Amino acid sequence: MQHSKNDEGVDFGSLSQLRDEIRVRVHLAQLDAKEKWQELETQLLGLEHKVTADGGSIAGATAQLAKELKQSLLDFKERLSA
Repeated sequence: MQHSKNDEGVDFGSLSQLRDEIRVRVHLAQLDAKEKWQELETQLLGLEHKVTADGGSIAGATAQLAKELKQSLLDFKERLSA
């Protein structure tokens, strides 16, 4: 691609290159976010299954897992907002 500049010295070729680099990074970030979400959703489904199997009771190790998962979900939500 030709790098042409306007009268103000703006290099349009470098702008296109920057755009392409950002596009790739956004795509990769989306893939990472989807992967993390699938991981968290799987953990949540597992926790829901365990709680159901335990008669709806959340105690001991299950309660600790629930707290950790909640924090992970909150952290993930915060990263999505950033």
